[in-house]
Amino acid sequence: MTTVQQPFQPFPIQPSSSSRSFEDRVQAESRQSSSQEPHSFDRATQATPLSSPPVQLQPILAQLAEQTSFYEVNIDPSYGSTIAMPNGGYLGSVILSSCLLHQSRRKQSSQDLSHTDPLSITFDYQRPSRPGPAWIAIKSFPKGSASNTAVTAYMYQVSIDKKAAAAAAATEGDKTTSNPPTKVVMTISASAVFGDQSKQSGMTVLPLHYGKVPDVDQVPVPHPKSWYLPPDKAMISKRLDLLVELETKRRPFADYFIRFHPTSSSVTQQDDWSGDDQAAIEEGQAKFCKGSRKLPLRSSDSRRIDTKSLPTIADFRRPAVENVLKKDPESELDEPVRGYGYPTTQLTLRFLRTVPEGVEWVHTSWRESVINGRVVSDIRIATEDGVPIVIGQMDSLMFDMRWYKM
Repeated sequence: MTTVQQPFQPFPIQPSSSSRSFEDRVQAESRQSSSQEPHSFDRATQATPLSSPPVQLQPILAQLAEQTSFYEVNIDPSYGSTIAMPNGGYLGSVILSSCLLHQSRRKQSSQDLSHTDPLSITFDYQRPSRPGPAWIAIKSFPKGSASNTAVTAYMYQVSIDKKAAAAAAATEGDKTTSNPPTKVVMTISASAVFGDQSKQSGMTVLPLHYGKVPDVDQVPVPHPKSWYLPPDKAMISKRLDLLVELETKRRPFADYFIRFHPTSSSVTQQDDWSGDDQAAIEEGQAKFCKGSRKLPLRSSDSRRIDTKSLPTIADFRRPAVENVLKKDPESELDEPVRGYGYPTTQLTLRFLRTVPEGVEWVHTSWRESVINGRVVSDIRIATEDGVPIVIGQMDSLMFDMRWYKM
């Protein structure tokens, strides 16, 4: 890292007059077809470019590279694994959203003519994040022969400096203060490569262990007790819908269909579970998800999947290793043991193609290995017709939670 020697110079925000900008397309794809109001996910991942470095990051500015750009975001608790614990994939979407906006602005200012498509991105989770304001520092530079662009991004939050507060309390003899000392903490670092997806061509061959993508209308809504986190605690499960054919062979495999919950449906997926196997009702009426009475299988009010939502989709699952741990693999309820937590330490996604327009459901496959308490997950995200969009890998830790009451 080099010291910041020049004043920050933001990229111009004015849209290009020659054609519809990439940023405009991203925003347009993120809106509901029946409403002009942004979806809650778009509000939760919105990044605001700053014209100068934020004063909150003053203590660490000297550590950042020259020409670093800054974006302000707000971490939304409604997309958390719990109300106090943001989902790691959602945090990745917040960072990717900022990177997409950053590259779009570079393109508009002619600093980069074509590199607005992510080819790969790796998130390293350094410290726990929490709901509230955060700042992202982004730096782009040409990679190799300039056919791609490397992008680095760092998420920062301000937290109470407990050591300094304890020292101050010991010195001053007063442990209650309205202005405790704070510090700037890097919570996530990300490294990405951007390029032009239209220039990516050739054959695609993936391991057979991912299997065939089934028909979405044949995969049922899971019983509420089969979720890793109970529905009243899993905040993000109220925002996304999940269909799953539960694994009964004690293999660390998991396969899901995932989409954004329709905004027109006030009943969450977990509250609408039914023992019925029928997916459809009378002819001419709406077709429901299998195992549901009210959740429509198709909805124009379900936010469509796009690039920035893929990290969130990639980390929305019940850990496949729970199939091995569960007490009764044949149980209809398939209730997990919940003896362990699985904090993510690293997530890597490789984008194989752009997301086709109008995609409502995507299929995700998980194949996990457990090595000395470390869970390594191979991930594939594909369209309903089996076209792979993303492959990736996640590293998690098996955190013993048997002492903790859910």
